[in-house]
Amino acid sequence: GISTVKKIVKSSIELKIPITTFYVFSSENWKRPKKEIVFLFTLIKSYFSKEIKNIISQGIKINILGEVNKLPSDIKSTLKKTTNLTKKNKKILVNLAINYG
Repeated sequence: GISTVKKIVKSSIELKIPITTFYVFSSENWKRPKKEIVFLFTLIKSYFSKEIKNIISQGIKINILGEVNKLPSDIKSTLKKTTNLTKKNKKILVNLAINYG
């Protein structure tokens, strides 16, 4: 999934598509087994922790859509930090839809 997202964002930048939206965690995901939910949250946290410098250098602005209040505090913190660090970037806006359903 992440490699596909990277390809889409890279292609969007090349094609000068200004906005992309990805559905990261829908409200339906809460019905998954707890182990899967924990895995998805771990994936989100580790991706942004590892890739933030790359995201910034590419001029990607990250925006969060949806309801984040129900997310674990470490995930909320990671997402808030990511949006704050990328808020001045202007090459492409990447919306991450969370808790949509």
